[in-house]
Amino acid sequence: MDKYNIDVTQIRTLEGLEPYLKTIKDNEPSDITPLAVPKGFKPYLPFDYLLGDEFPIGIKLDDKEGKVVNILESDELKSSLQTIAELLKFFSPCSVWIRASGANMSP
Repeated sequence: MDKYNIDVTQIRTLEGLEPYLKTIKDNEPSDITPLAVPKGFKPYLPFDYLLGDEFPIGIKLDDKEGKVVNILESDELKSSLQTIAELLKFFSPCSVWIRASGANMSP
């Protein structure tokens, strides 16, 4: 973070990662993974999960009516997944596969 003067306190959204990931990709070897994403990562979505975040039903935090919705059908999830797909261009194909599969490449 110091090398590229990246202030992580200023990154508030997935979209906010893009300029930093681009800087790292443009200036580091291709085998460097610019972001460690743990298995089971879930993007922030503005919902109150009624049965815990393992079940995709909830109420939008700003919904005054309290309508229960299927989060898998929400615009918020669609937008987050589109952003994540866009950010994948900053990762080498091998690192994406390793992270997604949970493979351990340590000796």
